[in-house]
Amino acid sequence: MKKPRMTRAHYTFLAKFIDDYATDSKMWEGDHIILASRMQQALMGTNDNFDGERFYQAATSSYKEPKTEMLHELTPEQKAAQ
Repeated sequence: MKKPRMTRAHYTFLAKFIDDYATDSKMWEGDHIILASRMQQALMGTNDNFDGERFYQAATSSYKEPKTEMLHELTPEQKAAQ
């Protein structure tokens, strides 16, 4: 399939759309990451100046890394509070 020629304005629009949609629809974080990654891959080759990493960062800008703690490092009181 022939890929269209795209501009920075297209990439900015798509990244913002993905990020806003994921936030507004309360999309599961894993799906947000997958959607942004798949779009990043699909856009490769649409412009020689396309920066895939920059696009991905913009498309996932509202994503927050979950705080993880090792359960074995928690006290019994902390475990009970979870």
